[in-house]
Amino acid sequence: MNKRISLEQRRKLIKEMTLMDDFLMNCVFNDEPEAIKQLLSPILNKEDLQIIQCTSQFISKGYSSRGVRFDVLAKDKDGKLYDIEMQKDERYASPARARYYSSMLDYKYFQSNEARDKNDPWEALPETYVIFMTGTDYFRHGLPVYTIDRHVTDENNEELSLFNDLSHIIYVNCSYRDNDSDIGRLIHDLNQADPAAISNKILSDRVKY
Repeated sequence: MNKRISLEQRRKLIKEMTLMDDFLMNCVFNDEPEAIKQLLSPILNKEDLQIIQCTSQFISKGYSSRGVRFDVLAKDKDGKLYDIEMQKDERYASPARARYYSSMLDYKYFQSNEARDKNDPWEALPETYVIFMTGTDYFRHGLPVYTIDRHVTDENNEELSLFNDLSHIIYVNCSYRDNDSDIGRLIHDLNQADPAAISNKILSDRVKY
């Protein structure tokens, strides 16, 4: 059976895409630091974020054949690394998968010239964020954003302090609806196929382009 689709069908598929689709996301955010800032600022609640580098579909080869493809990899002026993954299907948003992506960010750093030039590369290990943009509420608590950090606990599993290893995992619930908040407006924009319905002008212009 011929699986090729017509040009008209292809145009229809593209017209129906939102920023939750990998293909459109990669086109919109690749080498566009200002667009990445519009995405990350509401998630991190940080207006002064300055992105200096970003690329989409960055492939990092592991020691074995099991490498990883980052949907969008970004770096800010302070050297912090951000991996942003669109996970519409929550089957691909497991905590174990997030842990693996986090470890690959560290691996990527240790393969860089920056790490090789350091006398103590462990102390220079950058702060990292793995951000899963999920199509459903993965944790089922009705929140727009879930931040996962490690903590020190006692024998009763009571939290004593933050284990500040500088690695963070964030899940963004892209089924959340609240147009009165910055994160709610961002999530609204991520789910729009029509650029005219996207409230953020920078994102709207990029999607339209």
